[in-house]
Amino acid sequence: MMMKSFKRVQKLNFITAAVAIGIIISIVLFLNNKLGNAIREKSALTSIVNTAGKQRMLSQSISKNALILIEDPTAISRKEILDSLVTSFSYSHQSLLEFQDSKTLESNVLDSLYKKINSHYVRLLSLTKEIHSNDSISEGIKGQLLEAESDFLVIMDEIVLEYEHQIGQAWKDVVSRTSMVVYVIVLLMLTIGFGASSIVQVTINKFSRNLEESQNNLEKANAEIKSKFEKLDFLTNAIQVGIWEKSVVDNSESWSPRLYQLLGFEANEIEGTYQNFVDRVHPSDIEILNQAAEESFKTGKASTIEIRVKTKDGNYKWVEATGKIKRDDKNRVTLLIGGILDINDRKVLENQLKVFVENAPAAIAMFDRSMNYLVVSDKWCTDYKLDKNAIIGRNHYDIFPEIGEEWKNIHQKCLGGVIERKDEDRFERANGEVQWMKWEVRPWYIGGDDIGGLIMFTQDITESKHRAVELSRAKDEAINASKAKEQFLATMSHEIRTPLNAINGLTHLLLSEDPRPDQIESLDLLKFSGDNLLSLINDILDISKIESGKLKLEAQTFDLPYLLENIRRSLEYKATESLVSIETSYDDRLPKIFVGDVTRVTQIIYNLAGNAIKFTEDGKVRIDIEYVSSKGKAYTFKVSVTDEGIGISPENQKKIFKSFEQADSSTTRKYGGTGLGLYISKKLLKMMGTDINLESTLGKGSKFYFNLTLKEGSLEVQEREKLDIKDIDFSGRDISILVAEDNIANQVVMKKFLLKAGVSFKIVENGSLVLDEILSKSYNMILMDLQMPVMDGYSTTEAIRNKDDSYFKNIPIIALTADAFLDIKGKAMSVGMNDYLSKPFKPSELFGIIHKHAEKIKDIKQ
Repeated sequence: MMMKSFKRVQKLNFITAAVAIGIIISIVLFLNNKLGNAIREKSALTSIVNTAGKQRMLSQSISKNALILIEDPTAISRKEILDSLVTSFSYSHQSLLEFQDSKTLESNVLDSLYKKINSHYVRLLSLTKEIHSNDSISEGIKGQLLEAESDFLVIMDEIVLEYEHQIGQAWKDVVSRTSMVVYVIVLLMLTIGFGASSIVQVTINKFSRNLEESQNNLEKANAEIKSKFEKLDFLTNAIQVGIWEKSVVDNSESWSPRLYQLLGFEANEIEGTYQNFVDRVHPSDIEILNQAAEESFKTGKASTIEIRVKTKDGNYKWVEATGKIKRDDKNRVTLLIGGILDINDRKVLENQLKVFVENAPAAIAMFDRSMNYLVVSDKWCTDYKLDKNAIIGRNHYDIFPEIGEEWKNIHQKCLGGVIERKDEDRFERANGEVQWMKWEVRPWYIGGDDIGGLIMFTQDITESKHRAVELSRAKDEAINASKAKEQFLATMSHEIRTPLNAINGLTHLLLSEDPRPDQIESLDLLKFSGDNLLSLINDILDISKIESGKLKLEAQTFDLPYLLENIRRSLEYKATESLVSIETSYDDRLPKIFVGDVTRVTQIIYNLAGNAIKFTEDGKVRIDIEYVSSKGKAYTFKVSVTDEGIGISPENQKKIFKSFEQADSSTTRKYGGTGLGLYISKKLLKMMGTDINLESTLGKGSKFYFNLTLKEGSLEVQEREKLDIKDIDFSGRDISILVAEDNIANQVVMKKFLLKAGVSFKIVENGSLVLDEILSKSYNMILMDLQMPVMDGYSTTEAIRNKDDSYFKNIPIIALTADAFLDIKGKAMSVGMNDYLSKPFKPSELFGIIHKHAEKIKDIKQ
């Protein structure tokens, strides 16, 4: 246009120099003004290109920090950085919008791109704010963020490219305008001569400076764009994402270096094509990949899936694959792009944990921090009648709405790192069903101290709880039944032994009073019957004590050879009647004094020897005690009882050790007995840690033997004389005894015994009379029956011991009772009694008790 004006002026033959110069100067000024405006506009364009580049970089930084914040929601510094980036991002975006709204640059392409970019900008900003404000972020938002950033970057790249195109056009325009101005100046210089040269030079210099500034701005913008692409590449590598892309426009495909590395290849070992990647997908995951690709093709949105791909070494690894399709304005596919992230370690761990939990024999459930189900065991679903597929991902409190605040508080405590457990807890379900549970709740950790959620272990113990209740009830019933049985036996023992005490006592008295020869046989028969009856009662009570666990072994010092001799002497009369000789032997390698339950040892040997005599006629019975071994003061010795009797057949040898059992029914008819002796002996030996053995030949005899281990004891004085009525005389020893006894027959027996002993005494019928009588302090011993009317022996003893005077606290009190089953001795000692005498007792046992306490009581009377 300027050239045409200049030619027009030239054709007018330079009407006048002044007019020509004026026109030329006007035209130059006009062109200079237009060029200046163009340069200013293009400078603004350069600035907006820089802003667009900055906007692209900010979006990447926002995504990077948001991703970091997703991994670590507690990173406060990252939140502050994200605040700053979002502010800058919003400001630069507003600048772009204002520039575009100003219509400084007329471009339909840019208008269309700005309409597209705005929605992606809003979405990216919204996701960032959601990540910033929430501490608990679902895994899915990461994919949404990457998708939003990817969409934003694609359109932003198109905006930058369009601006670069506009800058190129602007450059051509500036160059064109500059050429025009230079051409006009040359014409002016030719027209006005040397006078106008200075003006032309100034103009050229000014134009050159503007051109240089514009070129510098363009180079700076290009450098910034290049830097942003480098930062994008760095960010891609930093988050370890492999990128693949396929351009439909130029039919090119490529993989990023990270993708080659992820698959174990060098860049020159395999061509980076989409098909080569698909060929390496696990056959079972191909359908998943195809469905994701089809969904992305339909919706235009990015799809993210977890699949397995084969690496160079032939193994499969888990990856997270994200893909997106880009279209042009005519909806034609122009670019396919995707990212591959290595998740193999996490996926393998998840699968292992899932398999472990699902197949665990216990009821186990794993939750995230919001108490949503992640994985459950089959037992959990069975116990709580749940469908596994229906609860994964759902909230625990929605599944069990009856859960109260107490349990929610427990869950919150465990999310803080606490482990809670309870062995027994009662639950009432929404349907009213009551369940008893054993449970434990503990946190699980993502890494370090970062708690990812809770693991809950439960065990339904409802059935075992019901069984325990039933067992407890049955136990109570058994205990009550045992107590009832014990009480019954105690009562029967008392009722039988009380009159038996009178029978045996009178028998002993009559035998000691020089009866006529014709009376001795009857008295001996009476004594034999009474002893047998007492033995039977004692056997029955022993069985009851053993079976109820009431029988306790005692530790006493005793002389084993003396015990053996006493057993022989006590059985000698019975042996003589059966024409049986009884012999004993004692190994000299053994000490004489041992510590053990002398009563039970005697009972066992006596039972075995008594049986041997009973089943032997005109033969021999031997009792042998032999050394076996020793360790320190503990000696093991063998006790054997051998007879030449009827023997026992092999099929009956086990049978005889059962209660109320003998070899056959004819044995009982011929030889008598109850069959309790061997049963009791075997039980007692088991309590002593040993067992009884038997060797027998039918018709030739039997040998019963057992090993026993006892510790050696010592006795400073060993009393070997047997106390009997004939040997005892307490005359002149000032012994005065108060007897509490309510049974008339026993009063008679006690009176005759004490008269024989030569002691003074008084008999009263109940405890109340004892308390009245004892106030005189005339007595130095009390024989106290335990079961009496008005006031029993226990209460009476406690009342005596509670009196202040030392006389009442020190006087010996001896318990008399026919109760052999209950723990009478322990109870008697607990109320303050000094000793215990069980009815029926022999005169020697009574005199032994008096003799035992005689030294203690000589200074009691005042």
